[in-house]
Amino acid sequence: MPLDYRVIRIYTSEEARTGGRPLIDAVVQLVADRRIAARCIVVRGVAGCYESGEIATPNILILSYNMPIVIEIVLPTAETESLLAALQEMVGDGIVAVWPVQIVSHRTNKRLIPRQLKVQDVMTAHPRTVTPQTPVQEVIHLLLSGDFNAVPVIDERQRPVGIITQGDLIQRAGMPVRIGLLGEFGTGPLETYLGSLGQMPAERVMSRPAVTIEPGTPLVEAVNTMLQRGLKRLPVVDASGVLVGILARVDVFRAISRTARTGRACGLSTSRSRTCGTSAT
Repeated sequence: MPLDYRVIRIYTSEEARTGGRPLIDAVVQLVADRRIAARCIVVRGVAGCYESGEIATPNILILSYNMPIVIEIVLPTAETESLLAALQEMVGDGIVAVWPVQIVSHRTNKRLIPRQLKVQDVMTAHPRTVTPQTPVQEVIHLLLSGDFNAVPVIDERQRPVGIITQGDLIQRAGMPVRIGLLGEFGTGPLETYLGSLGQMPAERVMSRPAVTIEPGTPLVEAVNTMLQRGLKRLPVVDASGVLVGILARVDVFRAISRTARTGRACGLSTSRSRTCGTSAT
């Protein structure tokens, strides 16, 4: 049974721009950002002509190297109207055409984490932090007041020197239960426990050294590091080592969930070779 797809084809040129950037770059990025079951290809012509009579050719006797470009997008019909609306806003120089196409098979290799995803695309930016001298009492209050279970420890140059997790607090600060249950203790028992900590500094309980990663690292590499090191989160640092974010397992799960939703919209299976529709074989 053929699948309900459309082809969008844009006839434009190398010089075409939108928002100050090459049109071809903007269109490819637009399709990629939609995370829909679509494929896009850009083809550069070897010669062509335009409405003005201009001829594009590699012939040095004709001084025009503005070669023709064809951008072709194959996508499910249900996604076509929305994408077309965006494309018509972007294409200020060119022709946009669309027509139905008979697709008998749409397959893609199983990949939970898309190759193009970087750490910076999914990390939590500007996380809450503490210093090595911050009292553990304050660390616990911070965790109780937020929706996170760990906090990076940074030095005076904003560089991570460690991290405090629930496990650290249980093992080294005698915290009786995990953060989620600690808030249910009631004021009396909680204050008694916190009072027992005195002025114990964060550096006494933190895990060190901090295993860090850079924002531009492919997400799949970051996940491999977390698995190999048995870590649930990684502080993210810039080229100078300054903390700019934190990557936690929940961030990875959200990225995988977004990918899975894209797959379900296309009817992708969970087998090794995902398929939309009926195979031609």
